[in-house]
Amino acid sequence: MTGEDPTNAASASHLEPATRSRLQPYFDVDALDRLIASMHPQERAFLVQNLSAPDHSGLHPGSSGSHLQLPIRFSDPAQQALLEQVWAPYWEQLPAEALDSAEYLFPGRELARVRRAARSAHGERPSQ
Repeated sequence: MTGEDPTNAASASHLEPATRSRLQPYFDVDALDRLIASMHPQERAFLVQNLSAPDHSGLHPGSSGSHLQLPIRFSDPAQQALLEQVWAPYWEQLPAEALDSAEYLFPGRELARVRRAARSAHGERPSQ
């Protein structure tokens, strides 16, 4: 649309390169791109803004002080499946035990578990 501000990266259905670079490495940006394509423009901006926050390293049980509204659940099953993909890389920074902890409420747990099992089955081992 010609009336949209081209600097507002979340207004289009695809993320602009500058926005992609601001997103934290804890998220799958390609999955996020597919997710926002299924959302209304106002929802897109809100989601991208919260996932672009400066630091998500404190996302752990008991963390406080954050005023972010991180998305963890969508009522639409297709959007929830995409959200699981968006969050799957987050689990990579956590120890394997976190996958079994009920304290972590973030999506993508099962997908991360499957990915780790596949890597393990292929003989990939963590660097020592």
